[in-house]
Amino acid sequence: MKVTNVVNENESLESIMTSTCVVTVTYGERSHYVEELIPIVQAYGVSRVIVVDNASAPKSQTILQEIENKSAGAVTLLSLSENTGSAGGYKAGLEYFLRCSGCEYVWLLDDDNRPTSETFETLSQCYLDLISLYPQSHLATVSLREAFKPLAEGQPVKYAFPRRSSFQGFHVLDILRKFRKIIFGPVRNSISETSRFIEIPYSYYGGLFFHSSVLENIGMPDERFFVYGDDLEFSHRITRSNGKIFLVPSSVINDFDHSWNATTYGRNPFSRKLNSSSDFHVYYGSRNGTYFHSFFWKDSSLLYKTNKYIFLTILFIFSLALGRVRQFSNILLAVKEGEKGLLGRRDKIFTENGS
Repeated sequence: MKVTNVVNENESLESIMTSTCVVTVTYGERSHYVEELIPIVQAYGVSRVIVVDNASAPKSQTILQEIENKSAGAVTLLSLSENTGSAGGYKAGLEYFLRCSGCEYVWLLDDDNRPTSETFETLSQCYLDLISLYPQSHLATVSLREAFKPLAEGQPVKYAFPRRSSFQGFHVLDILRKFRKIIFGPVRNSISETSRFIEIPYSYYGGLFFHSSVLENIGMPDERFFVYGDDLEFSHRITRSNGKIFLVPSSVINDFDHSWNATTYGRNPFSRKLNSSSDFHVYYGSRNGTYFHSFFWKDSSLLYKTNKYIFLTILFIFSLALGRVRQFSNILLAVKEGEKGLLGRRDKIFTENGS
């Protein structure tokens, strides 16, 4: 599995940076994010920027078209006739990258990602160091974002991701760990253990960097997800095929927008799901998360079922207490469809009876 690169290190770093294409997806009225992002990545010397317009608002479409027109060929705008979600958007961008960009490497960024002046050079240098150990078709690096910061602060990887056979992030064995955390504080690695690379099982799109041969190995994002979880399943194919994903803590990306999950309902996953104002978010998040964990993150059917029934029982009790039984029924439907692999976009999420 070892690959030897007999090249000058500085020339190789420059080659990687100048043969990289950035792919980003935007929608709604977010053209201002794209306007701010493009000059930042162009300052790194990347060859191309592909902007996928996921059926933005008319004003944003006009601004995005102007950006492309003024770029002298450095920016390519792919305008989609409908919003295909993150899965369809990144798939369209990656297909164009392979077909027409003329670049070897791709760096995926959300439109609201804000790299620092050293983010990409640090990421590229770490990637260069790693390709002496792993084949490019089975390797990806990813920049540090808010969700991964606990890892950079020393949190063990096994605690940063859901346990195998968990359900909606819930696992009975975590109950004991949470009690231990309350009494003794969080478990941390030593600084030396989190210095340069941290191997992780899957990643988000934003900040993910890899060679074009990875796509030949794992394929494109699964459009059936539409939104939520598609990035986790897509990147997990790298590690499922015996590849490696390494988080680079020194390559930092800041996020301007915040996840819908960061609600005012606190950390309680039960009230957070039930009190969400968006059936759209809850449905796709619950369905796609169930699909991913039941098909690809389960190593014990018994443990999975145990976690599932405990979680749903507690969720039902909360729904009675909060008067959110309809929301519980909707989540139950999403879970059933996820376990059956019934993915795809729903034109209408729910009717009044939850079906």
